[in-house]
Amino acid sequence: MRQIRLLILPLLGVALFANETYRSYQGYSRSRSTCFWWGNVAALDSKPLDKTVAFEDEKAVTECGFQVQAFDRFGPRLSVFLLAMTALPAFIASLGLAHGMGKLGANEIPIFIVSTPVLIFMWYCFLGWAFQHWRTGRKSRNTALTAEN
Repeated sequence: MRQIRLLILPLLGVALFANETYRSYQGYSRSRSTCFWWGNVAALDSKPLDKTVAFEDEKAVTECGFQVQAFDRFGPRLSVFLLAMTALPAFIASLGLAHGMGKLGANEIPIFIVSTPVLIFMWYCFLGWAFQHWRTGRKSRNTALTAEN
């Protein structure tokens, strides 16, 4: 039963990621852009070596430049923000991997979509294990102190 409880947080994190990926992909499929915005947090380029430049207000902007999005102008939703903040190491690693492979010419979108849920799952499993380890260590210290008195 204890192992099942440790899997609740990782599965919830992956489910939130899948939900936001589906929502972001719907907006991406309607646009004809090469830029995929995951939850208005991460910009991923499907053609990273194609440096097409557009002009917006007389400033040069690449396709995945940090321009204001037509959707979600007020920032990410609360669920996306909480997921991104609680699994920040997983997002940093997956974005680093995606952008690093993008510099080699690979499509950043599938790399991010595949690596992020795996890293989120691993991160939340680690947090669950660390919390469980801290909790059992604390209980054993309390029982040892009680036995001494």
